[in-house]
Amino acid sequence: VSAKTGLGLQDLLEMILLVADLADLNATAEGASVGVVIESHLEAGRGPVATVLIQNGQLSTGQAVAIGATYGKIRTLESFTRQKIDFAGPSDPVIISGLKSVPNFGDRLIAFDSDKSAKMQADSSAREASYTKVHSMRAKGLDESVSADLIEQRELPLVIKTDVKGSLEAIHKVLDELNTSEVSVKITLEGVGPVSESDVTHAKATRARILSFRAPIGADIRNLANKESVSIYSYEVIYDLVEDVKKALSKLLPPEIVEILLGRATVIALFKGDKRSLVVGVQVEEGIISNDDQFHLMRKKELVADGKILAIRRGKDEIKQTASGSQAGLSITGNIKVEIGDVVQAFRSETRARTL
Repeated sequence: VSAKTGLGLQDLLEMILLVADLADLNATAEGASVGVVIESHLEAGRGPVATVLIQNGQLSTGQAVAIGATYGKIRTLESFTRQKIDFAGPSDPVIISGLKSVPNFGDRLIAFDSDKSAKMQADSSAREASYTKVHSMRAKGLDESVSADLIEQRELPLVIKTDVKGSLEAIHKVLDELNTSEVSVKITLEGVGPVSESDVTHAKATRARILSFRAPIGADIRNLANKESVSIYSYEVIYDLVEDVKKALSKLLPPEIVEILLGRATVIALFKGDKRSLVVGVQVEEGIISNDDQFHLMRKKELVADGKILAIRRGKDEIKQTASGSQAGLSITGNIKVEIGDVVQAFRSETRARTL
């Protein structure tokens, strides 16, 4: 479709109506109005203004509404052509004013019978948005703050502050259970009450992260923490705190080295090489063997030596790889005693992160 030329728009509208008819998509003008913000801004002389698409119910002037974290009583109601109207129904895009602040794109409009109910809904949405923001910041923080020195020590230093003693005891117990022979939590300081200046100072000295479980954090403390490059993470649920600590501890675990078998070949001939390499003729039994692959030399299922494939030849031609069912000459690293019937297992080493 093209909004500029109108190409395809009629077909699109017909298809939308057809789908709506088949899926029985209906709205009603009865009951409380519900809608969604599609545009908002601050307008001189009018204050916060929002364009809302009504999805259900009927919206009218003077009605109390909550939109996301803001609320208000509709002072003016206009159509998309800027004509003043008294009410709007489902599928109507309308411009409203009378809000306390500018809402965000995508915020949901809900109409209420009173200003008090609208304000309660807005306050609830504001609290939820604030928690979501803190949770989002936390999700990007604790495990990503693990530095090279911590990885070397395999220890995560933490300062724990909680709202009550019971919370502190519960967190202490569950964090102790995360300790293993390889990595551990080191609680350098703990206590009940607001995060204080001394907590920040201690965290800086011990290179610890501060975990606050429902403990107040003043603006001055946050400013100090930012100045001293000390990380503070806030939590409302113990499970979230524990999961973040587990992720951070996982970063301290040494990685797992996994060998992936690429190909297997049997030695069928031995040729002269030089001081640097040895040439062996092989029959490839499985997979693909490539130049620069590492390999294990096996004899009667026992490891004889490890090496590297330096080159692969077929006749006089040098090739990059040889596949199952083919024969080739492998130039391999020297100082390896190879016998007819030995098995060359080509592999690739892969480093994988571990988790608790």
